[in-house]
Amino acid sequence: KNLTTKLASDESQLVKVREKAEKQVETLADLEKEIAEYKETEAELDKEYEEIKSKAASQGGEVALTQEQEEELERVREAAAAASDAPRRALTSHNYKLQAARAKAAKLQQDVDELQSEKEEAVREKKDLADRKDKLAQSLETTKGEIDAVEKE
Repeated sequence: KNLTTKLASDESQLVKVREKAEKQVETLADLEKEIAEYKETEAELDKEYEEIKSKAASQGGEVALTQEQEEELERVREAAAAASDAPRRALTSHNYKLQAARAKAAKLQQDVDELQSEKEEAVREKKDLADRKDKLAQSLETTKGEIDAVEKE
């Protein structure tokens, strides 16, 4: 009796496994059919894409790239942007420093020009004062000479 029960149980399990296998085969067939439909749709979309690109190229005069070429171009652009990020930041930083140095140089040149003007003014004033001193000294000598002449008389 144990053996018959076990045999019945095994047969029941075998039936279940076969049903499961059949369901899996059906699922695989459905998936393969779905994949084929997706591939067909992809081929149609690629064809439409290439037609649109060709049409745009013929109207605009631009060279048409395939979708793969455009994707590769985009990857190259992204890689180039990533690779140039640090040098771009360094360039920006150096440009700011250069602008600051130029502004400082312009300010210093302005200060030099102002100091040069002040120096020229001081030299003129010194010359004027020296001329005035000489005139006063000459006037003093003339006055002294006149006083001496008046006293002698």
